[in-house]
Amino acid sequence: MVQLSKHTKKSDLTKAVTKFDGSETAVFAAELVNQSGKKMSNTTIKKATYTIYNTGSNDIKVEDQIISPNRSYTVTYDATLSSTGTVITPAKNLEVTSVDGKTTAVKVIATGIAVNTDGKDYAFTAKEATATFTATSEVPNSYTGVVAEYNTKDSGTDSNSIWFAGKKPVKYAGVSGKTYKYFGANGNEVFGEAAWEALLAQYDTDNQKVTVSYTVDGDTITFKVISAVNTSAGDDIKAHIPTAVNNAPVAKTVTDQTVAKNGTALTFTTSDLATDADVGDVLTILSAYTDNATIATANVAVGGATFTLTPANVGTTTVTAIVADSKGATATTKFKVNVTAASYLSVLNSGAPTINYSAGTATAPKSVITVGTDSVTAAGKLTITADKTIDVNLAVGADKDAILAAINTELKSVASEVVASLDATNNIVLTRPATGTASVLTVVADAALEINNAAPTITTTAGSNGTATAAKYSFEVKNPITAASGLTVEVKIGNETVTLVEGTDFTGAATAAATATAIANVLDTKLDATTTTYTVAANGSVVVLTQDVPAPTTGVTLTVSTK
Repeated sequence: MVQLSKHTKKSDLTKAVTKFDGSETAVFAAELVNQSGKKMSNTTIKKATYTIYNTGSNDIKVEDQIISPNRSYTVTYDATLSSTGTVITPAKNLEVTSVDGKTTAVKVIATGIAVNTDGKDYAFTAKEATATFTATSEVPNSYTGVVAEYNTKDSGTDSNSIWFAGKKPVKYAGVSGKTYKYFGANGNEVFGEAAWEALLAQYDTDNQKVTVSYTVDGDTITFKVISAVNTSAGDDIKAHIPTAVNNAPVAKTVTDQTVAKNGTALTFTTSDLATDADVGDVLTILSAYTDNATIATANVAVGGATFTLTPANVGTTTVTAIVADSKGATATTKFKVNVTAASYLSVLNSGAPTINYSAGTATAPKSVITVGTDSVTAAGKLTITADKTIDVNLAVGADKDAILAAINTELKSVASEVVASLDATNNIVLTRPATGTASVLTVVADAALEINNAAPTITTTAGSNGTATAAKYSFEVKNPITAASGLTVEVKIGNETVTLVEGTDFTGAATAAATATAIANVLDTKLDATTTTYTVAANGSVVVLTQDVPAPTTGVTLTVSTK
C-alpha cells in the first residue's frame, strides 16, 4: 500500500506535519507502508506522478510553476536507474510553497510505480493528501504565544479581539455560530466574555506578560492562559489603542478664472484647493496641469505649497490640481481658466468719481460774552450788529440774568434774528441763524462798561462757507505698457480728450506701477492746458485725477482705452 506523507522541507521526514506556516515548504512523499501505516524498508519509488489542486484563495508554486486558485497542475518525477534497471536514486518528493507566504490550501493525488524487495514493479494510486498554509501574520488554528494587546469594545473594527505578538487579531467573542471557552493560568475555566475581559484587564493593570494558547476545534474556540508573569520589559499586555482613521482632503470648488493674455500669472495655494479635517495634516500639491498648454500652463512650486497658472493665448482650458495629505490621501480640483485678449487699463467705478464732490458745510457766526457769576460794576452799553444794529444799556449791579434779559429785550424790539442764551459755563452766547461768510455778527462794548471790574471779554467766531471736497476719478494700469510698444492711450474726462503715445509722449515701463507713473506725469501736464483742469498723480498702479477746483460732476465721466 502506498500513502502520501506530509513534512516540512526543513524537518525530519519521519515527523508528519498537517499545517504549514506560510513561509514553509510542504513536502509530499509517496511511501510504501504496511497495513498499520508504517513505512516499509527496502522499498523505493521508481516513478511518481503528482496532480496538485489549488483549493485555497492564493497562488501556490511547484518548482517554477505558479498554480492559481481553483486550478491544477501535474508533474512526474522518475528515479535514476542503472544500466541493469536497478534504482540508484528514487523519484524525488513533491515540494509545494505558498506564493508570498500567503494563506492558502492544496490537495495532492499521486500515482506511480513502486519497487519492493523482490525487485518487481507495482503500480500504485495513493490516497489524496491535503495541506494548508497560514500566512505568518495570521494565527493558525492551534497556536501559543504572548498576547500583546486586547480590545474589549463590542463594536467597530477588531472588537472583542486579542493580538498575539506579530500576528493579526483573533476574535475571542462575537462571531455568530461559534462557542468560546476561556481558562485562567490556574487551569480553572473562566465563564463568559465579561469574566474573560476582567481577567485580561487585571493582567494589564498588573503589568503582566501573558502567554495564551489558541485552539480552533470545529465551531469551538478555546483560549487558555499558559503563564502570566510580572515584567518591566515592555512586553506586557496592553489595552488596544486603535489606529486613527485618516480623513482624506476634500476638494474645494474653485470658481472659473479670467486673466488677460498679458496678465500676471495666477497663484493658488493648497488652502485655495482643498481642506483637511485632520489636525496636523499638511497638504501638498502633487501636480497641476491644463488640458491645453497653448492657452495656459501650470507650474507647481518646489515643495508643493503653491502652483502658478500662466496665460499664453486667448481661449479657455481646464485646470486640474491634485492635492495630497501627509498620509498620501488625495483630492482633485478642476476649474476653467478663460484667457482674454491683452488688456492694459481699467477705469474704476465704471467711470464715475471714486470720491464724490461735496460742497462745504457752512457755519453761522457766534459771539461769546464772558460774564461769570458777578455783575456790572461800571455802567455802559453793548452795540450788536447783525441783520440790524442795536444798543443795549447796562446799569450798575446787573447780573448775568439781567444782562441776558436786557439783550433779548432790545433784540425783540427791532425783530432781529439774533438769539442770545446762556451756555453751561454761564457765559452769554449770541448766534445768528444765517450761515456762511456773508452772515455778519459783531458785539462791541463801549469804553465805560465794566463787568467784574474789567472791560468785558467778547470772543467772536465768523461764519464760514466750509471746505468743499474735490471729486476724484481713477483708472488702474492692469498690465504694464512696455517701452517700444507704440501703444496709444486715450483718456476722456467730461468734454476733454487727451491722447498719449508711448515712445512720443511717455516711455513705457516694465511694471504696472512704473507705467502708471509715466502716464500720470504727462497726463497732468496735458490736462493743465485744458479748460477743465485736474491734478494727476499715481498711487501704485492706479492713476488718480483730482479736481483742481471742487465742483459738481453731473454728466462728467472718465473713460480710458488703448489701441
